[in-house]
Amino acid sequence: ADAEDAVVVDSPDLLPLLGGRPAVLAPARSTAALADVLDLALASEEIAGEVESTGEVLPVPDEIAAFLPGGLLTYVHHEELTVDGTAVEWYCDGPTAHASTTDGLARALCWLADRWESRHLIAAVLRDPKALPDLLAEADLD
Repeated sequence: ADAEDAVVVDSPDLLPLLGGRPAVLAPARSTAALADVLDLALASEEIAGEVESTGEVLPVPDEIAAFLPGGLLTYVHHEELTVDGTAVEWYCDGPTAHASTTDGLARALCWLADRWESRHLIAAVLRDPKALPDLLAEADLD
């Protein structure tokens, strides 16, 4: 692949949609400036990101609000999520979270809440909501 084909990845849900294209990875807060300095496109400018599968709007479990207050109230659950002809676990279509797995939902919720670093914690809450008190106690130790 040629260097001019590279893109700066500005959203992690675009990684599986790159189709082998070279990618430059950087912290989200610096992707626009990096793309400008390197004279590269952002992945979001190059990828259509068309959700092709149909899902069901479901409520975000109440337990998530303990870690993502003011976050999304609903998301679109897909048995199989397809974006641009590619099966993916999650995708953010503007302010709408689409997910086909628990980990995908955690990633989508955290990305849209600007709390990417919490995605593993949110996945743990989604997998075992009864563990919420223990997870809250552990989070207090951070």
